Amino acid sequence: MRILVFSDSHGDTSKMHEVIQKEDFDMIMHLGDCYDDMEELKTCYDIPVLGVVGNVDYISDGPSIEFFQHEDIKIMLTHGHRYHVKNHLSHLRLAGKERQAHVVLFGHTHEAFIEEDDIILMNPGSISRPRNDGPSYGILELHKNKINGKIVFI
Repeated sequence: MRILVFSDSHGDTSKMHEVIQKEDFDMIMHLGDCYDDMEELKTCYDIPVLGVVGNVDYISDGPSIEFFQHEDIKIMLTHGHRYHVKNHLSHLRLAGKERQAHVVLFGHTHEAFIEEDDIILMNPGSISRPRNDGPSYGILELHKNKINGKIVFI
């Protein structure tokens, strides 16, 4: 299974549509800011799309945390602001471990990041308002209980 991971699109879906047209994938995950952008992707493509609300999604009814299970791999999705990810990742890591997640996907910082340890933490960065090396997204590949995560810069 191959999953595209987006975050922090903030109402600009153009780059997400470009990526979707060029990548081969089985599912899309959106990590908030803006939940409506995730809803748009659901209506445009006949593919599973899962997402959470972020700190600017205060008028959306979406969930603040979601889980996805593929075979024995459990993925936790959150925007990250409730775990203070701009300061440190310890609360997020603990939340993932408490929920027995193998992968925790988060956004909020607009900076791409991946750490593979006893639990994988991945922030795909911002697809429309990056704070580091340019617009980016993530790819998660799940195959026979093996996880490969990577960041792609546009």
